[in-house]
Amino acid sequence: MEKYTFFLEWDGGTYISQRLSVSLDAAISDWSEDIDMITIGAHEDSKSKFILDLKDETPVAVDEVTSVWCMCVSIEDKLAIIHIIK
Repeated sequence: MEKYTFFLEWDGGTYISQRLSVSLDAAISDWSEDIDMITIGAHEDSKSKFILDLKDETPVAVDEVTSVWCMCVSIEDKLAIIHIIK
């Protein structure tokens, strides 16, 4: 198991959490299922679209660093930037 750290930047806030997982894809899936939309200031009913959008995205490796990825999706029509570090 590897530790993955997630940095979610959305609507003026930064939210950091960690997951232990066997792979990057599994970590993203677990993290998206566990995120509490109310805690970040979003409506709970936006979670299902968030999860589906993440499944359609491919994490992009950040140039010149190792084990760092970035993803972008929308939450309630606002850009959500997610950085993941292993």
